[in-house]
Amino acid sequence: MRKIGFWAEKEPNEEQENKTEQCKTEETAAKKSVVRVYFPARGFACSYYNDKFDLKKGDRVYVDGKLEGLLGFVTEVSYCFKIRLSEYKRVIYRVDTEIRGKLYLLGDFFISFGRNVIPKGKIFPWFICPNAEDDVVCSYDEGIEAEIANTGSPCDELPPDDIIPYFCIDKNTVSAVVDLGKAHPNGMYEVGFTFDGTKASRMTCGCCDIGFCMHESAAVSALRGILTAIEKNEKFAEMYNESGYAALINKNSVLENTLNSNKITCMELL
Repeated sequence: MRKIGFWAEKEPNEEQENKTEQCKTEETAAKKSVVRVYFPARGFACSYYNDKFDLKKGDRVYVDGKLEGLLGFVTEVSYCFKIRLSEYKRVIYRVDTEIRGKLYLLGDFFISFGRNVIPKGKIFPWFICPNAEDDVVCSYDEGIEAEIANTGSPCDELPPDDIIPYFCIDKNTVSAVVDLGKAHPNGMYEVGFTFDGTKASRMTCGCCDIGFCMHESAAVSALRGILTAIEKNEKFAEMYNESGYAALINKNSVLENTLNSNKITCMELL
């Protein structure tokens, strides 16, 4: 069994990685439209102009304007229109809800050991609006460190899936979505850090708190519980030792985003 903070140096071969890349669909050309988008967080719908994507009913999107940052669902699409662009905000991002590859059941999560099945680049927008590339600044100078096994909360069990809807371990790097919306006004944020056998360091969080915030504390605590759960399953431990990679996602998020979308999904649930 591998110890926390260390991984097998053997890299997954190309054939193994390609197993999760079967039956890729081609990107469709953008098609101009006016779409009606419903925002569950606000309980109402608005109309937006789209010229970047070929949108269909059921697509998950982000828009600019007053509702920027809120996930919306396309409920209607019109290709016949005449509008003033100055009066319409736009669709700026379409969420990719396709999943292809093997997912294993682990408590209230699905877990994958293949980097291309539920990668953070695809899954993060399910929960958090992507940042503009020129709108992000990051520094690791004199960062705070935290003990992995001493975070002040239970760390020998899987974390609640509503608090940690997504968690990715890539060798010694962690990327997680932490949702404290029900217990903390700061809500849902992206947390990242590196770890060795005992400590987490280079911690970052998108919230406005300074120092070791509640989101970082929840993510550090979750790491130990996830690694412990993997270690208890011989098959999972073997796959994790082989790749040094594991990604977990809330089961309900997978079902809601894949079964209710218009995308073809190819999952092998084990």
